[in-house]
Amino acid sequence: MRAQSTAIRLSVAALCVGLLSGLGADTAKAADYPSKLVRIIVAGAPGGSPDFLARLFATQLTEAFGQQVIVENRPGAGGNIGTEQVAKSAPDGYTLMLGSSFITVSASLYKNLGYDARKDLTPIAQLASVSNVLVVKASSPITSAKGLVAQAKAESGKLNFGSVGVGTTLHLNGELLKIATNTQMVHVPFKGWAEAMNAMLNGETHFMFDSTAASIGNIREKKTRALAVTSLQRDPALPDVPTMAEEGFPTVDGTAWFGILAPRGVPADVVQRVETELRKIYDKPETRAAMEKIGLKPDFMPSQQFSTYFAADIEKWAVPIRAANIVAE
Repeated sequence: MRAQSTAIRLSVAALCVGLLSGLGADTAKAADYPSKLVRIIVAGAPGGSPDFLARLFATQLTEAFGQQVIVENRPGAGGNIGTEQVAKSAPDGYTLMLGSSFITVSASLYKNLGYDARKDLTPIAQLASVSNVLVVKASSPITSAKGLVAQAKAESGKLNFGSVGVGTTLHLNGELLKIATNTQMVHVPFKGWAEAMNAMLNGETHFMFDSTAASIGNIREKKTRALAVTSLQRDPALPDVPTMAEEGFPTVDGTAWFGILAPRGVPADVVQRVETELRKIYDKPETRAAMEKIGLKPDFMPSQQFSTYFAADIEKWAVPIRAANIVAE
């Protein structure tokens, strides 16, 4: 019996040593990250806001990690080529993505994506956001969002609004407004921002939702009149312009986000390491100043909060897409 008891004690001791050794190996692995080059995929061409943000943070992550962090542009299919590449990459933290709201919109806009945004991506940190602004031409008799809705109800189906394309957040904000107010307004898509804006200034369309960053110049030059912004709080760039919620339309809240994501299954300690370093970079005044210079609002969300927001954003955009039966192929 003594020999058997001794054998059992030795077996238990060996098991404990093995478990402790395993924990030590995991800790060492986490401490070693990253041990090689890290890629940040941008699902668009060089020069846009996602590309700018990716390069702004990649340069400083290289210094923080002691390993090179590079940016790779993978444009195409409305951003879905690059996103699918990330979603199908190894979940080891060496492939990241600078993504934006097109991901949460695409989840409902496309029927046959090669990935599932809900299941295949891990939000690590939101870095910035940009509100949209409801604008009319300066000479328009419409002076408020409430006034616009009142006219839309009085002249059902006669007001129209432009956008930079079907399924864009600028278009979908208009659809959210229609749903929130039970009004009929006609969407007129254009090939680009200049065409959409010129159509409104020339009287071909009555209003549009525009990116605050893109619209600020026309507003300040009094070519257009800002009626309301879609963010939950007033935009610092337009402090005198009320929010859609203040005007009585809280569900018209189509703010665009920009953030870092990874494939689903990345170890939690790696997510935490990346999030921590991103926060340190974000907290530098010069980083936030660089974002503000191109019209982005510094707006950090840690992984857990960003994950909740990400899931809610998918559901929010699904509402107008389904209501208007919008499908992109």
